[in-house]
Amino acid sequence: MSSSQYIRVTQAALSAVEASHLPLYSCKYSKKTYTQHQLLVLLLLKERLRLDYRSFVDLLAIMPPILDILHLDRVPHYTTLHKFLQRIHSLWLTILQKKILSSAYQHGEVVPVAAVDSSGFTSAYASSYYSVRTGKTRKRFLKVALVVDTETQLILAATVTQHPTHDIALAGNLLKQSHRTRKAACYVMDKGFDAERIHRLIREDLGADSLIPLRSGDLEEIRGPYRSELARSFDTKKYHQRNIVETAFSALKRALGESLKARKYRAQAKEIKIKLILYNLKRTSTAGGLRIVIELFYRAETSSWHPHPSLHNASLFSRTRPWKRYLRPPRCCGKPRFSPGRRMVNGRHLSPVTRMAGSEGRRGQGAPAHQQPSSLHTARSGLPPCLTAGQIIPPASSMMPENR
Repeated sequence: MSSSQYIRVTQAALSAVEASHLPLYSCKYSKKTYTQHQLLVLLLLKERLRLDYRSFVDLLAIMPPILDILHLDRVPHYTTLHKFLQRIHSLWLTILQKKILSSAYQHGEVVPVAAVDSSGFTSAYASSYYSVRTGKTRKRFLKVALVVDTETQLILAATVTQHPTHDIALAGNLLKQSHRTRKAACYVMDKGFDAERIHRLIREDLGADSLIPLRSGDLEEIRGPYRSELARSFDTKKYHQRNIVETAFSALKRALGESLKARKYRAQAKEIKIKLILYNLKRTSTAGGLRIVIELFYRAETSSWHPHPSLHNASLFSRTRPWKRYLRPPRCCGKPRFSPGRRMVNGRHLSPVTRMAGSEGRRGQGAPAHQQPSSLHTARSGLPPCLTAGQIIPPASSMMPENR
């Protein structure tokens, strides 16, 4: 992970924390040495680096760009970060997670398919080799159930329990939490969630479809109308999308680890929520970049870079300049440099004819040859070959086929 990625993680975390409306200080009697925004971003960065408190503080002391982004004059003591994790309410981490999800979806957007599954996180420091040799394997772990969007692989909801719990006991609160965050059209689960009351909750209360395979021991006697319906017709192709939640668990544990450093349950639950926040931050940045690439690709396919008819022969240096934000000044390498603001080229004032954007036929009407935009100048300026240096690049909406 390069230093630029550290900076991107810090900037993204700071933007998300500021959007969560977390108070700057916990109370009016606070010392006001550090803000809660700064401390929470440092906790996120520490978890991303997978370091303990002491090692993270030592590393932070030699990272001045991170301190500049957070406006920190000095590095906080490691006990400051630890006490802040103990003090902050878990509700603020849930609000931060919802803010990240709200930025990834449009208002009222429905998730086509949501996959549900559970896995475990351990707090053991012992290696697997030591556990096998001594026969002291840790049987207790924290169970985490997730609801994942199968298209974006974003985590929509999560539930953490201190002891291993049956999936059916976790499904009720988990599905309601996911429905409040983002509605889904269909929920796919494995056999561990097979129960008629789970189908009834999804179809009657949440207004969605449920796709859960039947247990092999219940095939002879199937109880419930919804389970009987799935026994007659089961969409195997859609059910295969449930593997996405396994992919999300794998990516989460490989990137941020499956072992927890905290020892108390409340701190462990907060540590897991921080891992989920970091995972969604990474997924939203990846999905956002992919949407931009796809949008630019289809925009290039549907556009031939011709200027809008209303912009032909428009004055580049007019007093009003209504299309100022669409101007792209050419970059010159030893060629005449056009300056729209000063109306000068290489220190000389332009004539009125030279200031006109004009077409090919208007070139040479009273302007010297060295002031005319050449094809070489257009190529070096980074403009499309069909535009001269004086023409205006229209907005994306005017380049669509129906608006040409």
